[in-house]
Amino acid sequence: MSGTLIQNILKKMEITEYIKKLRRIHILLFNCDDCDKSIFKNRKDYFMVHNELWLSVAKQEELLCMSCFERRLGRKLIKNDFTKCRLNIEQGYYSPQEPELPQESESKLSSPSSE
Repeated sequence: MSGTLIQNILKKMEITEYIKKLRRIHILLFNCDDCDKSIFKNRKDYFMVHNELWLSVAKQEELLCMSCFERRLGRKLIKNDFTKCRLNIEQGYYSPQEPELPQESESKLSSPSSE
């Protein structure tokens, strides 16, 4: 092998490693892959949707703010899109269903008990 071929291979390996490092830094910064907005700084853009929905518009390893996700999806997110998790509950995106209280019979409500 010639020296220039080996140098070219080493350069390509260095570039590949550099890109991998940049990608890790990008993920650590929590920047949207589409608009580069910091999701960490804009907590309202940090959300979780059901896996099937996410994978319908994004790759698993992608990170998107809510605006970019909705743009790709072609619609606004609705309550049923969000997963039941603490993050979504705290953000107000998901509301746990309150248990339905048992109904009292009409007779108990309409007539006071006499003792």
